Amino acid sequence: MELNNKVILVTGGGTGVGRATALMLAARGAIVAVNYSRSEKEALEVVREIESTGGRGLRIKRMWRPQRKLTLWLPILPGLMEPLTAW
Repeated sequence: MELNNKVILVTGGGTGVGRATALMLAARGAIVAVNYSRSEKEALEVVREIESTGGRGLRIKRMWRPQRKLTLWLPILPGLMEPLTAW
């Protein structure tokens, strides 16, 4: 799958497997929305690392609840004109 300029939301993107996933997606050209609930510092570090290599990333503090409709997430991706591709 081509990932250039696709917007992908990574829940738990500041630490562990989520961090590794966010960095891998960014390396493949995705715009990564790094979601966190408690790991603000770590999420910021991931976004900075993505940006330091020429990628695009943003961090979002929001609790993930699978029962929420995904459309509730769309207004919180500030400045992005591209639609959310995957989560």
